[in-house]
Amino acid sequence: MSVRSELVKETIVQRICERIAAQLPGDPPAAVAGALDQGLRPDGQPGSPAPAATLARAGYYARVVETELFDAARSPLPGLAADLRAHVQQGSAWADAAAELARELASREPLERSDPGHADAVSWRVPGPGGHVRHYVARRLAGNSGAAALKRDFMYGFLIRCCEEALKADSGSGRP
Repeated sequence: MSVRSELVKETIVQRICERIAAQLPGDPPAAVAGALDQGLRPDGQPGSPAPAATLARAGYYARVVETELFDAARSPLPGLAADLRAHVQQGSAWADAAAELARELASREPLERSDPGHADAVSWRVPGPGGHVRHYVARRLAGNSGAAALKRDFMYGFLIRCCEEALKADSGSGRP
């Protein structure tokens, strides 16, 4: 089915952005906040600033909003629980494992609006409204400033929430 980008932006994207704004800055669980604080660029070297904290949190809450709005979004990213479990079994704390996985996946996310079949577009593999919606939400929250790399900060927070969902699905606890 063909989707008109302008219609998506005017309806779904606007509604998601409004609901994210209502939840920010939010109060995620301590381990989640720790993972968000680790950021997309953890090396702390000059020229490698911490991620836009607001965008990472917005990404986290974007996934929360998706699960509230879309039945299809209530399933976790396939395979993420096993990846997360493997990291934790190797001795990583949950926040470290989630940050590493989210960082790896977000750093490969295409900056442009990608096609569903793009190998690195995790935004299309997470159940829900689709990578095009997530791309437009990230761009709108970044202020359409032309700083396309900010999409990855958004995706980092989004993927931290996906890790939290994977934990819940895997253990039933939902708490890192």
